[in-house]
Amino acid sequence: MNQTEAAWLAGLYEGEGSLIESRRHTWALSVTMTDRDVIERAHHVSGVGTVTEVKKSTEGWQDQWRWRVMRRDDIRVVVDSIRSHLGTRRGERVDEFIAWHESMPVVPEYTLLPPAREGFCRNGHPKIEGAKACRACARDRQRRARDRRTTAV
Repeated sequence: MNQTEAAWLAGLYEGEGSLIESRRHTWALSVTMTDRDVIERAHHVSGVGTVTEVKKSTEGWQDQWRWRVMRRDDIRVVVDSIRSHLGTRRGERVDEFIAWHESMPVVPEYTLLPPAREGFCRNGHPKIEGAKACRACARDRQRRARDRRTTAV
C-alpha cells in the first residue's frame, strides 16, 4: 500500500471505521457503509480482511457493506500503514491495539489443509456422489455431536 492509499484508508477509517476489543480480548477493525465500491476498494488496497453484506434491519434503510479484519497480524499491518495519518483520538485507540499486540506471544504460522481433489473430501477420504461430506467425516461429526449431548446432560 502506497502513502496515498494509506492516507485514503486512514480517512475512511476515521470517518466510518471502528477498532473494537471484545470481551474475549480479540480485536476487529471494520468499516461499514452503504457504498459497496468504497468497501471493496478498502479490501483491495489493504489486501486483508473480508467484505460482507449487512442486511437492512429497518424498513426504508439501505443494505450496508462491511470490510472487517479479524486476524491480529492483519490488523497490525493495516494500522501500521495508516497510523501516521490518524487524528489524536483514533491514533490513541490504534496505540492501545499496538501495545496489546506487542504483549501477545508469537503464534507460529498454521498450515491449511490442502484443497480437496476431485472425488475426495478435504481430509482425503473418498466422497460419495451427491453427499455433502464423505462417510468418515460425517461419522466423525455425528460422534462429536453425540459426545457433546451426553456430556452436556
